[in-house]
Amino acid sequence: DRGVWGDDVQIPQAAEFPDPVLQAQVQHKVRKLGWSYEMICQFIADRFDGKRWLDLNAEERLLLLYYLQVVAL
Repeated sequence: DRGVWGDDVQIPQAAEFPDPVLQAQVQHKVRKLGWSYEMICQFIADRFDGKRWLDLNAEERLLLLYYLQVVAL
């Protein structure tokens, strides 16, 4: 007998949740720079092929923090 979902049983991939500490660090840097929401969105898009914050993976988010630190110097 086949189940409702068929023969293949697949467990969906867990969504990658953002690191709250890293997110707070990014927000702190953006506030210190005095950037608007539009400015940070454009900054991210320019450096990550048009992506938004939610589209960035963990490594890209860490790289974003680095970019923000360099700009703040």
